[in-house]
Amino acid sequence: MLLKDFVKKYGNFTVPAFMVKVAGDDLIQDLSLNVASVEVDLKEKTAGRFSFKVVDAFDWKTRTFVSGDPDKKIQLLDTFAFGTAVEIRLGYGDPKRLPPLLKGVITEVGTAFNQGEMPELNVSGYDNLYPLTTGRNQKYWEQVTDSQAVTEILGKTKLSASIRPTDTVKDRIEQSQESDIAFIQKLAE
Repeated sequence: MLLKDFVKKYGNFTVPAFMVKVAGDDLIQDLSLNVASVEVDLKEKTAGRFSFKVVDAFDWKTRTFVSGDPDKKIQLLDTFAFGTAVEIRLGYGDPKRLPPLLKGVITEVGTAFNQGEMPELNVSGYDNLYPLTTGRNQKYWEQVTDSQAVTEILGKTKLSASIRPTDTVKDRIEQSQESDIAFIQKLAE
């Protein structure tokens, strides 16, 4: 892509911007949270990782992390539960117009109570490849192509993929105590 195309797509590189949505709610616009930082780490052949930090959301009276009106407090540890969907947009210009950089799930929530600072929540997780990286699976297919085996594995996830059909029907394809992503990479090679 040419630089001039990036300029058009990302609002003339005016102001760095981000949007973090958790379970469909924009943390800043919908939940009125103060998000101090957002990081996204994308690497080849592995699940992308994200993290963000929420500050100024600790209620000293109840000793909990909350958001919202005093009458309708939202418990943030429930909002940031394991497996909750996350969408992150990063770039320049209007955050609502930025394309999603990462869609994934929360896998970790930590707290930090540092001397002289407000308590903070540190939330992190992985993109939607995460389910393919967990566990070691044992499975076999008979009289199928590699692409049919991969299609079956991906059919159990929320992922959409463009799988190029393979022609060779194999007597047996075996996944032996390996993660789904390692197995798919082995077939691709």
